[in-house]
Amino acid sequence: MNLIQKIKLYFKVRKEVKKLKEGAMKSGWKTTEFWLTVIGSGVAIFSAVGGLIPADLSAKIIAGAVMVYTIARAIVKFTPSRKDDELMDKVEQIISKQKNS
Repeated sequence: MNLIQKIKLYFKVRKEVKKLKEGAMKSGWKTTEFWLTVIGSGVAIFSAVGGLIPADLSAKIIAGAVMVYTIARAIVKFTPSRKDDELMDKVEQIISKQKNS
């Protein structure tokens, strides 16, 4: 395989990796879990400031919301994805086509 073929192969593989990244997991602030945590924490703070609930209960609510958010994000991150397998299959196909030509 000469240098030009290697460069073409690099860009084909790079294109497939870019497609995978576009379909990857959303940023944290774009998720429903994040916004529910922010809203829940805000309500707890305003309720505590307004005297509707005790401050220690507000702190517990906020800590619980953050804990649930953290666990939810961890589950999403550590759940196996088939996208990695799809990417490797595409890369293998590209490489085998390049070798055959």
